[in-house]
Amino acid sequence: MKLLILVDNKNAIAKNGEQILFVDNDLQMFKKYTTNNIIVMGSKTFYAIGRQLPNRISVVFTHLKVEDKEDLFYVDSIKKLDDIIKKYSDKEVFVIGGAAIIKLLWDRIDELIVTRVDTVVEGADKFIPDFDGFKLVGKSEIEDPNYKVYHEIWKREK
Repeated sequence: MKLLILVDNKNAIAKNGEQILFVDNDLQMFKKYTTNNIIVMGSKTFYAIGRQLPNRISVVFTHLKVEDKEDLFYVDSIKKLDDIIKKYSDKEVFVIGGAAIIKLLWDRIDELIVTRVDTVVEGADKFIPDFDGFKLVGKSEIEDPNYKVYHEIWKREK
């Protein structure tokens, strides 16, 4: 299981219920990683996206009773998530937010694919854990007109 996320220098991911920043090249990278794979998110993240993303299996954690649709599953437990992952065992699994879902699945994540924006977003209110137990194995700069942005790959140390 992999985490695919954009953070600032303090590992903030959201402010007032919205992603802290958007980087054009990050959105293209997100599409490249997740197309034809499984994305796992909380309901706030799903509704912030505003629609089911095409060519992906979407799994949304929620306590509401919502009917599944084609390639869109609503779950209320890790066991139900595991059942879906088993069903699509040829797919990679990407956790995409929010903070509560990341914390719920943190111990199962073995790779962090991070877009790091070299800034601190004032007033940010949702953070992910520090990367203790992970090792930085790759880092490159992403073109952006507004910020210094890095693509980082972290692997969990065994």
